[in-house]
Amino acid sequence: MGRLHVVLESTELKALGTDTNNVLVRHYAVPGAASGNFEWLCFTILGDGAAQRIWFTSDDEMGGGTITGIIATVLPASTRPTACPTLQNAMQPVHLDNGMWIGSTSNELTQVFGYAPRNRQGWSSYLYSGSVTLTEHGKGVEFDVVNALEFDVHKGKIRAIRLSQISSS
Repeated sequence: MGRLHVVLESTELKALGTDTNNVLVRHYAVPGAASGNFEWLCFTILGDGAAQRIWFTSDDEMGGGTITGIIATVLPASTRPTACPTLQNAMQPVHLDNGMWIGSTSNELTQVFGYAPRNRQGWSSYLYSGSVTLTEHGKGVEFDVVNALEFDVHKGKIRAIRLSQISSS
C-alpha cells in the first residue's frame, strides 16, 4: 500500500488505522457464538476508473488483532466514501507483493503464479496448506499455515480479491 507494507498475521489492525488516520476499527460479533467474531478497517479508493473498496480484517480467535484477511472489490463509479473513508494518496497505489490487483488480467495471474488458477463458482483460487519453519526468539518453530488467495475475474480482468492467512504452532 504505497509507503506502507501490510503483512498478514504481522501488521496490527490498530496500527494500520493509526497510520492511515482511520482509527475506527470496527467489530462484528456473531450473535450467540463463541467464535467467528472479527474486526475490520475499510477504505474507498477513488481514481480515474471505477472506485474500489478495500477491507482489512482480523479474525478475533486466530488473529489476535493482526490482519488475517484482505478483501477488495470494484464499486460503481458513482460510489463515494461513507463509512469507509478515502484512502490517502500516500498509501496508494495498492497491490499485492506480486503486483496483482484489481484490473490485472487472467493472463497476468497465470504468468505470476506459473499455472492457471482453480476456478470455482466464478472465483479463481490459489490455495496453500502446509508447514513452515520460522525463527521465533532465536529458535526454529514449525507452524501450520493455511493461505487462500482468490480472484473474481470477469471478462479477463480481476474485479475482486479475497486473501486470508491463518497459522498455528
